[in-house]
Amino acid sequence: MNELSEHLPSNARLRRIVIVGCPAAGKSTLATQLGAALAIPVVRRDDLGELGSDSYRDAIIKMVATPAWILDGPPFFEEDAVYAAADMILWLDTPKSSVFWWGLKRAFAESRGGDSLMHALHRTGGPVYAMYAFASRRAHFSEVFRNPAYKGKVGHIKPNRFVYRLPDIERLVKVLQKAQG
Repeated sequence: MNELSEHLPSNARLRRIVIVGCPAAGKSTLATQLGAALAIPVVRRDDLGELGSDSYRDAIIKMVATPAWILDGPPFFEEDAVYAAADMILWLDTPKSSVFWWGLKRAFAESRGGDSLMHALHRTGGPVYAMYAFASRRAHFSEVFRNPAYKGKVGHIKPNRFVYRLPDIERLVKVLQKAQG
């Protein structure tokens, strides 16, 4: 199998999933597809409040207490709580060239919607920020997932190109649906 790593966890029940990766890797696209296919609500990390704030922490605690969720984005500042509660942590390890292209495409779409192109290029999901964060995020996720506490929970997806073109998404969904019982 070329695009979907064989390294998927084999938990009996997968109802709490975290999707992590660098900016513009396709996390939201994958979360939306999995949420629809598995009938699990998607929680957008960016909608939980300012990272590290009390409201963000409270939203994370509330989410973790629910029986099913897909968290779209790394749970910075609350990693231990989220990863401990998760049944699976999917690392979407998209190539740098695809991340750049997706960020650029997003920036131009936002500039057509009224945002200034300069702001869109540099914002969190834009290509400038994505290139800046790419290496540090990959190093961070590599380190986090070597932690023995997460053994058996980490799935590593390395698409060759873009997530929405991931031909093995159907296979991933079948694997996860089978795990649902």
